[in-house]
Amino acid sequence: MQYHLKHLKKRGENTWEACYYYTDPITNERKYLYHTIEAQTKKAALRLRDEYRIELEMQGVSNTPRKTVAQLLDEYVDYKNRSCTIEKSTVKDYRYSATFVKKFIGHIQIGDLTSDDVNEMMAQALEEGYKPKSVCKPFRLLKQALKHAVMRDILPKNVCDFCQPPRRGHDKPHSLDRSERLRMMRIARLAQPEKAPNPALDLLMSESSSAMPPEVLRYLLAEAKKIGGASAE
Repeated sequence: MQYHLKHLKKRGENTWEACYYYTDPITNERKYLYHTIEAQTKKAALRLRDEYRIELEMQGVSNTPRKTVAQLLDEYVDYKNRSCTIEKSTVKDYRYSATFVKKFIGHIQIGDLTSDDVNEMMAQALEEGYKPKSVCKPFRLLKQALKHAVMRDILPKNVCDFCQPPRRGHDKPHSLDRSERLRMMRIARLAQPEKAPNPALDLLMSESSSAMPPEVLRYLLAEAKKIGGASAE
């Protein structure tokens, strides 16, 4: 992060006030930092002023790393909202995910956040009954916010890069039960003349139909009726 010199003012005997400013990479606002210098001459004060600026830039000392995880997430979501690059519904999801993260680790300063803190958050959430899917979304938001902070030189690394979110379970196929499949097959047979080829009916009567979604089965039934009607003509 770059710091710029604003002024150097004498405040007392052998006491000087140096003012620096920098641009907050998340809010894009100008922030000011004041530093007291003890020097007998202005020349010495100027030298100490420049040395402190270099120290700030080399060590990354600023007010920003003292922010908590909660503050970082709020500022990141506000930034995404102002950028108009995401839908309003996505902003709503982001705010919900931010609330989730803040519940567990929102009080921790981002400079002190570790991968163990993030892993503990996910483990505790699972113990409280949250589903893996409900844990993965807040984790992704936290990872995005920290990545944004790294890109802006606020943080040296993204601790989420060293974390593994829980695996999401696969949803069970929404297939019809046996009685529903048999009912659809009987209807299809009534619409099928003897010995007329009907690929849709063949699929309905195959073993693979048990794993087909209801909308696919309904489509095949409609096709079977359609083909059956055309064959009868």
